[in-house]
Amino acid sequence: MKYRVIVWGKRTGWQLLLALLAFIQVVGTFTLLTERLYLVKWLGGLAVALCFFLLGRGRISGALAPEFAMLVAVLAIGLLAQLGDSIDGRAVALVFSYTITGTTAFLVAPAALRRRSVQRIVWSGLLLGTTVATALGVYLGFQNLFTAFSLTTGRLRFSGAFYSANAAGVAGLIGVILAVAAFEARRWWRYLVPIPFFFAVMLLSDSRGSLLAAMVFLAVFPILRIARWPPQRMAIALSLGAAGLVLIGTMLGSRIDWPAPGQLGPELNRVSSGRWTNWKESLSYLDGPLRWMFGLGMSRNFSFAFQETDFPVPVRGSNADNFFVDILGRTGIVGLLLILGIIGSLTLKMWRGLIRGTARDASRYALGLALLASTIVLGGTNSIIFTWAWLQAMVAWPLIGAAATHPVDAPDRTHSA
Repeated sequence: MKYRVIVWGKRTGWQLLLALLAFIQVVGTFTLLTERLYLVKWLGGLAVALCFFLLGRGRISGALAPEFAMLVAVLAIGLLAQLGDSIDGRAVALVFSYTITGTTAFLVAPAALRRRSVQRIVWSGLLLGTTVATALGVYLGFQNLFTAFSLTTGRLRFSGAFYSANAAGVAGLIGVILAVAAFEARRWWRYLVPIPFFFAVMLLSDSRGSLLAAMVFLAVFPILRIARWPPQRMAIALSLGAAGLVLIGTMLGSRIDWPAPGQLGPELNRVSSGRWTNWKESLSYLDGPLRWMFGLGMSRNFSFAFQETDFPVPVRGSNADNFFVDILGRTGIVGLLLILGIIGSLTLKMWRGLIRGTARDASRYALGLALLASTIVLGGTNSIIFTWAWLQAMVAWPLIGAAATHPVDAPDRTHSA
């Protein structure tokens, strides 16, 4: 009995600590606390990485060493490309952030999250802190409706106490991911209860990027379930699905008001809330073959940098709000290909596990693949998907890294002969 009490106390202590750290990360995006909690938020991020390390008993996994090496190559390219302009503190901070993400996700998390007991502690703890902090942000927003709601380009958006509506949307997305991860680790349905609340936050904030990422995250699960069907059954399902898409396209095609050829750019800019123009402007500074190959440098193409912003270092680009555009501008085509290589390698490893492993392990690989797809989609409208001290990166990449290195238990075919 005493031993059980000690185990329960340790587990509860870890969960409460992780809940507190998640709470700090979310409230650190509140309008009134963004500056005040900046240092605390970063220290909290380092504490999360340390928690992963300690929960993994100080072990380091080499299973994703190639992916980590590719990330190091990307960062080296970004620093070398900036040598001509001198390396500033902003570049060092970005390299440090990406290094912490890569180290935790590719070296520490595979060892830490190998055990189900650790998964239950981590995801339930982070879910608790995220739920409380997001609910607090919504509550404080409804206390002052005039500042919580805004009308921008004809869109009524709710930001609550967050510094922007998109920040509120990302908090909702993280909550959905953590709820599913906690459920997958323990199979307790109560973990799924907050999901409608998190979707309500995303809908109120009208954060289209977060909503799309959340829908992709949930849609991948049935798609991957179909992928495990026998070939004949899958062929029938794909044929019926393709026929249904053709029918829907035929019915709706004539009703869609397609833009004129000369209006395609303005229409894309409208749909992307001005991002299309910003993406083109950010990449317009790649004015030669060398810069296209190796970029401008880690801090020279900075997302969220508006034209009128005054920085102590030269910044080229304008509010790209796209992780892949940022990587292309900072490290060129070579850096972008390396990032895509990391994504492709992780996808291949999880796909092999999904196909070759047992049904018992399928949910683990499916969760990793769904989260990777969701993170890629979010990266199309968000630049912080790999930046440590942002909770999305702390949740997504360690979970993906752990799923990609989960040992495959081959199905027993000895009795099928």
